[in-house]
Amino acid sequence: MDQCIILFMDLDGTLWDHDDTSVLNPPFKRVSELEFTDSLGEKVRLNTVALEILRYALSHGFITSTLSWNMPEKTLEALKVMEVDKLFHYNAIEYHPDKASMALKILRSLRRKAGAWVEHPLYTSQGNAP
Repeated sequence: MDQCIILFMDLDGTLWDHDDTSVLNPPFKRVSELEFTDSLGEKVRLNTVALEILRYALSHGFITSTLSWNMPEKTLEALKVMEVDKLFHYNAIEYHPDKASMALKILRSLRRKAGAWVEHPLYTSQGNAP
């Protein structure tokens, strides 16, 4: 069984500066390389350090996944509008706080589909771990 490294990244307060994208109002509009707004004009800015971490991980063969307590439809739209959806192999976005169970689903999927074993998953967030 192949061994791999997976980087789970939180979104709210980590990938972008907003604390809860579930409260935003689509449709979203990209207004600059690093910013988008919702339909009411609320601005959200991407974190350049988080983007650097993702790009480093990808360039070194890591598998990447979101890991976020959010409404999936809104959050996936925001990722797509900012064209950062391409930086993630998987998305673990569900509207509940149990991030450990979300991560476990991804890990089991990797093992089942790719025959890959993740010994030490990495998680990056602005604060509390799952």
